[in-house]
Amino acid sequence: MVAEGSGEFKGMKFAFIPDANEMRLAEEPAGSPKKPSKVDQNKREQFVITTPDSHQMQVIPAINDPKGLLEVIPGEGRVEMGEQGDVFLELPGQKHPHVVGMANPSVGTAPPDMSPGVHFAETPEGQQRAMLIYEDGTMQEMQPTVMAPRKFIKKGQQIDGVEEITHQMDGTLKVIYNGQNLRLEPTFDVQTEELAEGEQVEPEISIKDDGNLEYAVQNGMELLKFRVIIRVVE
Repeated sequence: MVAEGSGEFKGMKFAFIPDANEMRLAEEPAGSPKKPSKVDQNKREQFVITTPDSHQMQVIPAINDPKGLLEVIPGEGRVEMGEQGDVFLELPGQKHPHVVGMANPSVGTAPPDMSPGVHFAETPEGQQRAMLIYEDGTMQEMQPTVMAPRKFIKKGQQIDGVEEITHQMDGTLKVIYNGQNLRLEPTFDVQTEELAEGEQVEPEISIKDDGNLEYAVQNGMELLKFRVIIRVVE
């Protein structure tokens, strides 16, 4: 779905998928007139749409035009949408041939000097970003995330000392580990391994020699391995 922003987001367009498990009736006085749909963020930084009939639905950032994105990927590319906003892209011949990201729901206008396709960049802080540019000149940014965040959370909760894990709308994960707040930052550095026909592999999280994480999860006949950076939140 595409929604119009309100408040600080007024005049902006956003692309979402609904979280069907998170819908409730907004607290509006009886007899209140219907208002246009609006987009806000709650205290947990999750996006919430309030409809004209006062229903509130938590929504997840999404790719605005998956078919249009596939059309600007050279070769035999692939676009897969996950249930929690995680998007798998197969980009033949690119610097990162396999990436998983979380789209920024804001749909903007691409710089005039950038061609349609997927472009990678880094912020001044060294964080990875991708720019998804469509044929019509619109653009979305995408930040790295992990595939199947619920599987990551379920596996992470089995680690001694982990008290809480939440998946954020920017693709990162918040963790409380032995009382310490951590931020896990996935990267576009994804390695792949072919699996044998019928082979099933359980998700796995391991600590690497550099002190960061590796998350391995199956996707069809491939095993994807993600590099995840651990940062301490002061």
